[in-house]
Amino acid sequence: GGPAQLVREYKLEHENGYVDECHLCYLSRLKLLNKFPQFLTPKQVYGKE
Repeated sequence: GGPAQLVREYKLEHENGYVDECHLCYLSRLKLLNKFPQFLTPKQVYGKE
């Protein structure tokens, strides 16, 4: 599960390496922000709005 599962399940573009799992998680959630706005809130967490 976790961020790696999000990348696989939603076929997200990704890098070969990340600083840590939090970095992958943040970037994955950022890419899914418009798909799941009811769960990925507030947008200010992602530097939006």
